[in-house]
Amino acid sequence: MEFRRRRLLPLSDNTVVNCTVHDLRKIEDLILKLREQNDQLSKKSGNKVSSGPTEEAEAPFPVADALEVIQWAVGNLPPEMHKGWPHEALSRVAAYLKEHGDRVEGMTLGITLAQFSNEAAEIEEYRAQREKVAREVLAIDPDEG
Repeated sequence: MEFRRRRLLPLSDNTVVNCTVHDLRKIEDLILKLREQNDQLSKKSGNKVSSGPTEEAEAPFPVADALEVIQWAVGNLPPEMHKGWPHEALSRVAAYLKEHGDRVEGMTLGITLAQFSNEAAEIEEYRAQREKVAREVLAIDPDEG
């Protein structure tokens, strides 16, 4: 018996599925194996990676709240006005959302944050070049000029 996800027809909660006892045992063994893997990953990461249908998954921090704070910061703290914007960290968050976004909103947010991060990086690079030129100009001896 192969375990592949196939989407043949939409199934309701009342759909009856017939299988042999042997196949049922395989499914139970697979569930136990996945739970063991979940427990191992939970111990490594310090949080619950996946849970059963009746349990809520635990996270080390409220992800939705963190994303709300990130969106607020991007909307209200322009990098032109704030030196040292953490654009590299924002870029990593954006890449994660683009890669692992489970909904269109998550992937769209990842793309938007990546664009903002690139703009912030360009502004920081421009600011660093401008400061370098200013230091060079200030370092020139006025008597030599």
